[in-house]
This record gives sequence, structure tokens and C-alpha cells, in this order.
Amino acid sequence: MLKVAGRGGRDLARASRYPYIAHVDGAGHATLLGAGHADEIVKAILFVRTAATAKQ
Repeated sequence: MLKVAGRGGRDLARASRYPYIAHVDGAGHATLLGAGHADEIVKAILFVRTAATAKQ
């Protein structure tokens, strides 16, 4: 059984098989999904798509 310390997203990402953490300068909780940060969103989507098709 996997135990994850704390409740933060970083802890969960580090415990993941394919961790992904991106610190986006100038982005906040309410602004990350805006057009100004679209390149970072695309990077994250591509990462998830690649991880989803990786052999286990």
C-alpha cells in the first residue's frame, strides 16, 4: 500500500508513477487556465497522454 505524506498536490505527484510538477511564473489558481499560460497547459496534456500510453 502506498502512503503519501501530507495532502498537497506535490506529495501526490512525487508518489505517482509518472510525476509531473510545473511551476508556472505569474500563474495563480484563477489564471492558470487562461490563454496566457496555454503553452504550459499543452505541455501538461501531452505529458499525461504520453504517460497514459506508456507500458506499465
